[in-house]
Amino acid sequence: MRFIVMHKVTEEMEAGAPPSPALIARMGAFLGELSMTGRFLAGEGLKPSATRTRLGFAGGRGPCCRDPTPGLGVALGDVELEVGPVNEPWDLGFAPKPDGAPLRYLVLRKADARSEAGLAPAPTAQARAAEVTARMRDAGVLDLVERLEPSAAGKRVLFTGSRRLVVDGPFPESKELIAGFSILSLTSMAEALEQTTRFAAALGHDVEVDVRRLVEG
Repeated sequence: MRFIVMHKVTEEMEAGAPPSPALIARMGAFLGELSMTGRFLAGEGLKPSATRTRLGFAGGRGPCCRDPTPGLGVALGDVELEVGPVNEPWDLGFAPKPDGAPLRYLVLRKADARSEAGLAPAPTAQARAAEVTARMRDAGVLDLVERLEPSAAGKRVLFTGSRRLVVDGPFPESKELIAGFSILSLTSMAEALEQTTRFAAALGHDVEVDVRRLVEG
């Protein structure tokens, strides 16, 4: 099974404060262990929500679309997307920014009644989206595409001090609060909660985390 673990921002993160060297060391050791055992598949940290843009699409058109040419938002039909840059090594002071470094963004799609019911996108929208993502792959601008299972199958975990509170889904989406994500290959939701607890300990402060399974196939 594959899970996505999404941690929420703190006031310090929203202010753009860089992580401390101690935090970087703890998270590096934790994620390094998961990588060595094949359990860490991917992950990114996001810049503050002030750097993100929310786009709404309806009736085949959106704020950036004056014609019906199917970009990703238009291809998906009536949909809301959020676009935000991810943190790069040079944003965190790990390395100088290389000349010509590409800009990388995470595009988040807001859940709707269909996705929350566990249904795939409508066939027409699915075919259009597949066509657009294929073109993006051919152009070398697409790194990863994933779809989440309904929030009813997820968990929201709140860590306060040494206390852990697990809340069953469904729950309102709150993508504007996501500070980063990790995709993990694990055996069960119980193991996902165990690794989430270790993640919170490495983070070293109170945090809220959503744990969701990814759709396979």
